[in-house]
Amino acid sequence: MDNCTCSNRYLSILALAVFSCPLMPETAVAQEGSALEEIIVTATKRDVALQDVPITVSVFTEDDINRQHIVRPQDFINQVSNVTLTTAVRPGESNVSMRGIQGNFGLTQPVAVVVDGVVAANPQALDQELVGIEQIEVVKGPQSALYGRNANAGAIVISTKRPSDEFEGKALVGFGNGDSFRAQALVSGPLADNVFARLAVSHNERDGFWDNRTTGEPADFHEQQIIDGRVIFEPSDSLTIDLRAKASSMEMGSQLWSVQVPPFIPVTNNDYFPTYEMNNNLPGEQDRYDFSAKIDWDISLGTLTFIGSYDDFESQYSADGALHTIFPGGPPTIFVNPNALLGLDPPAYPGYSRLLGDGNAYAELDQSDTTLELRLTSPSDQPFRWFAGAYYADSTRLGYSDTRVDTGAGVIYEKLGPGLVAGGTNTIIAVAQYQDVDIEDYAFFGQVEYDLTDQFTFEVSMRYDDETVENINLIPTGNSPVTGRPLTDPVAAPSGLYREDSFSEVQPRVALRYQPNDNLTIFGSYGRGFRSGGFNGAGLGARVKLQAPNTNFPDNYPGETSDAYELGFKSQWLDGRVQLNGAVFYTDIDDAQAFTAFPSPPITIVISLEKVHAEGAELELVFQVTDMLRVSDSYGFTDTEIEQSQLPTSIGKEIPGTPDYTNTFNVDFDVPITSGMSVVAHADWQMIGSMWFDVYNTPLTQRESLGLLNGRIALIGSHQDNTWEVGVWGRNLTDKFYNIYSAPVLPIGNFSYRAAPRSYGVDLVYRF
Repeated sequence: MDNCTCSNRYLSILALAVFSCPLMPETAVAQEGSALEEIIVTATKRDVALQDVPITVSVFTEDDINRQHIVRPQDFINQVSNVTLTTAVRPGESNVSMRGIQGNFGLTQPVAVVVDGVVAANPQALDQELVGIEQIEVVKGPQSALYGRNANAGAIVISTKRPSDEFEGKALVGFGNGDSFRAQALVSGPLADNVFARLAVSHNERDGFWDNRTTGEPADFHEQQIIDGRVIFEPSDSLTIDLRAKASSMEMGSQLWSVQVPPFIPVTNNDYFPTYEMNNNLPGEQDRYDFSAKIDWDISLGTLTFIGSYDDFESQYSADGALHTIFPGGPPTIFVNPNALLGLDPPAYPGYSRLLGDGNAYAELDQSDTTLELRLTSPSDQPFRWFAGAYYADSTRLGYSDTRVDTGAGVIYEKLGPGLVAGGTNTIIAVAQYQDVDIEDYAFFGQVEYDLTDQFTFEVSMRYDDETVENINLIPTGNSPVTGRPLTDPVAAPSGLYREDSFSEVQPRVALRYQPNDNLTIFGSYGRGFRSGGFNGAGLGARVKLQAPNTNFPDNYPGETSDAYELGFKSQWLDGRVQLNGAVFYTDIDDAQAFTAFPSPPITIVISLEKVHAEGAELELVFQVTDMLRVSDSYGFTDTEIEQSQLPTSIGKEIPGTPDYTNTFNVDFDVPITSGMSVVAHADWQMIGSMWFDVYNTPLTQRESLGLLNGRIALIGSHQDNTWEVGVWGRNLTDKFYNIYSAPVLPIGNFSYRAAPRSYGVDLVYRF
C-alpha cells in the first residue's frame, strides 16, 4: 500500500471520529453519573488540562494505579496504545518501543524518563517497583525539543507524592503465587516550619515460576529493595527547594534463554517452551542510587528553575546454557548440542571435537551520570508564554560482556584477566566488548507559545544538543573480540585504542491548537527527534564485513533523526462523562538504530537502517456510564517499513518490537455496600498484534497475536480518617504462554525469552 493511500485512510478515520461525535445523543443516560474528573498534566513543563494540551498523552492517576494494581512499569505501559515494553535479559532494565521507533538491548533508549521534573540521564533502569507514585504520563511523539536527545519516540513522566502538610501514611503487605511477598510503607508530613518530607520503603521477592530441571529449584527468583525520600523546603512564598534521594538493590536469576537449534528443534516463537536446564543459576544484580535537587524561584520575569542530579548504576548478570562443542581448527566456533538441550546424552558428531561443559555468558555495566539544568519560565496566566534554558550532562560508563565455557570447575564471574581466562577452567570463548565510555552533552532550548485568538494557539519549541562520546578499548593487546586471533586480524584492536565522535542536532517542534468550544480541541504538530550515536565494540564492524562483504557498518554508528507529523483531536460529550480522543501520525526515520545479530561467529552490534517509515492511528474512549461503572478502550495500529538498508534481505520488512496493533478494554466498578464500605473492581483485556524481533523478519520467528486478561477486586472500608483495603489481583489469568523477547541468529539458533505465566495474590492496605 502506497503512502498516499495509507495517509488518506488515516485522515478519513480521524475525520469520521471528529464529525460523528456531535451525533451522539444527549440521552437520559447522561444524567445517571457525574462528569469525568479533570486531569492536569505536566509533560509540557507547565500544568495544563489533559484535554487542552496539543499532544497525545495517556495518564494514570493515583486512583488508576491503586485500582489496576499497577506495581511495575510494564503494568501501565502495556495499556497504552502503540507502546510496548520488554523486561528481559538485563536485571532491572526495560526497553520501550513507541510508534515504530525501536527500543532494544544495546541501544540508547528512545523514550525519556522524567521523575518530578528531573530528566533521568540513564532511563534504562526503569524496571523497578513503583512506590509513592501520584501520577504517570506517557507522552507520544518526539519530545526532543522539551527533553533533549534520546526522547525521539516520546517520554514517560512520573510524579511522586508530594510531602503533605499533615502527618499521613500507608502500609501494605501482599502475598502471591511463586512464593511472592511484597511490603511497602510510606509516611509523609511536616518536619518543621515550611519543611515537609516523605519517606517510602519497599521490599518484594519471589522464588519464581519456572523450574530448573537440573537443580530442582526455581530459575527466575527475584528480590528488590527500595528506599525513596523527598524533602520540600519553602523558606518563602517565592522560593521552593525540592530534594529527592533514592536507593535500590535488586537480585534476579540468570538470563532465561530458550534455544532452538534447527534442524534438530523447529524454530518458532509461539510453541516452544522447554524446561530450563542450568548447572549454574548465579544471580544478576543491580544497585542504583539517585539524587536530585530542584529549586524554583519566582522573580519578576517568571520562575527561575535550577535542577541538578546525580545517579550511580552498577549491574552484572549471567546466562547458563547447555553443553557445547567447539569446531576444531580455524576460528573457535560455538556449536549448541541439540541433544543436551533436550536432556539427552550427547552423541559424537563427525567433524566436531567435544569440549564438555556449559556455555555461559557474563556481563557488567557500571554507569554514573551528572546533569545540570537552568530554565526561566514566564507566568502561565498570559497570552504570550515562553521559557528558555540550558542543559549539561556528563556520563561515564564501563561495559563488558563475554562468552565462556565451564568445563566442570564452576564459573567464577569476574572480568577477563591475562590470556582472556577468568579464573579456574572458565575459558573465555569471545569478548564482545570491554570499553570505557565518557559522554558529555551541552544543550540550549526554548519555547514560545501564543494565543492568537481565544480559539487558536501557536507553539514553537527548539532545542540544540551537542554530544561528544569518547571510547577506550580495554581488551588486552593481542586479543581481538574472538580469543587468540593475532593483531594482523582485521578486527583486532590494541588495548587502549581511543575513539571519539560528536553528534549534534537542532530539534524543532511546531504545534497549532484550535478549540472551537470548551468540549473540542483539534491540534496538529511537526517535531524532529534525535537519538545520539555511539560505538560498538572495537573491531566488530570489520568482523561483520567479513560475513557480509557489501556492508560498511563502522564501529561508530551515526545518530538517528526522525521527522514526525501528527494530527489529532480531544473531545468531551454527555455533560463531560465521555472523552473521545484520537490521532494519526506519520514518521520518517533516518539512520534508524537496530540491535542486530550476525552468525559466523556470533556478533551483535548496533547497525543503521538508512531509511525507515512508520505511520498509524490511535483512538481512545473513556465513558463514565454511571457513578458505579466506567468503561474505556485504547486502540492503536502502526505500519512500519524498512525502505533503505545495507542488508538487502531487510528491505521492505517491518521494524522489530512494533506490534501491528494494540488494544486494551477496561471495565471499572465502584459499588457502595454501606456508608463506610465499598467494592472496587477492575478488569482489562489486552490484545497485542503480531510482532517481529529482527530486521530480517526471519520466517517462523514472528510472534502471533495474543490476548492477556488482568483484574483486581478489593473491599475498602473506612473508620474515622483511616481506611483499610483487602484486594485480590491476577495477571495473565488465562495463563497464556508466550515469548516476550527473541533474538533469531540463524542458522545457529533462535534465542527466545519467556514472559511471566499466570500470577495472582492478595494485598492488605492501611492508610492513616
